[in-house]
Amino acid sequence: MFWIPQGWVPGYIEWILAFPRAPTGSISMQVWWIACTTFIALVSEAVVALYTLVQRQGQKTSPRKEPMAFKSGSTSEKNGNDEKKEL
Repeated sequence: MFWIPQGWVPGYIEWILAFPRAPTGSISMQVWWIACTTFIALVSEAVVALYTLVQRQGQKTSPRKEPMAFKSGSTSEKNGNDEKKEL
């Protein structure tokens, strides 16, 4: 159990950190467990992201081509007609 120095946090925060069974002014095991689990998860995600970044930099990738909304050389360009077709 860890004790918080008096006056560091407001009284209602001390109560939340001590919830459910620790004395007010301390940090309960549940809160400490949640904090440690969150820290370990964040560090593991950072390590995986760093590993992925390093692996991708080592690979040679071809430049990506932009997708086209329509095919080039449509029928109006081939025929030279800029007229609108009637339905």
